[in-house]
Amino acid sequence: MEKGHDQHMCVFVRHNGLGKIIERVKGAKFVCEHCGRVANKAEYLCKPTPVDI
Repeated sequence: MEKGHDQHMCVFVRHNGLGKIIERVKGAKFVCEHCGRVANKAEYLCKPTPVDI
């Protein structure tokens, strides 16, 4: 696994509770082109693309 990948949502959701997940998706501004997950910071996704949700 590449460095920092454990902080990407595709891995993070498997090892953290709902409260921590909500903190990362609240006010989402990015969507991952790879898995379709959303996050409020680009660093939480593998292939982030800005979106206006």
